[in-house]
Amino acid sequence: GNINLNLNIVRLPYLLQDYILLHELCHLRHQDHGHAFHLLLEHVLTDDLMKLMSADVDISDTDRAMVKEIARKAAVSKARYPLDYTITRAIKRFTLV
Repeated sequence: GNINLNLNIVRLPYLLQDYILLHELCHLRHQDHGHAFHLLLEHVLTDDLMKLMSADVDISDTDRAMVKEIARKAAVSKARYPLDYTITRAIKRFTLV
């Protein structure tokens, strides 16, 4: 029931920080990376992206542009879990020490 996070995630853009937190919170319900875990993660990620794309949320223009780019790439992805795949690839572009 514990979640341990690397402090360096604060260096990531807001959307990627959010993804990591949501990913770990989904592990509280499903301890593995099975199909049920990914369905839950995709569901919460979709809700999160929709929230972040609304004008009501106060995020930087850079973060908002990233949200739109991730949503665009996920929409055309042929991956089984498109949001998870797209955001994971975005995270790999950053070096976390």
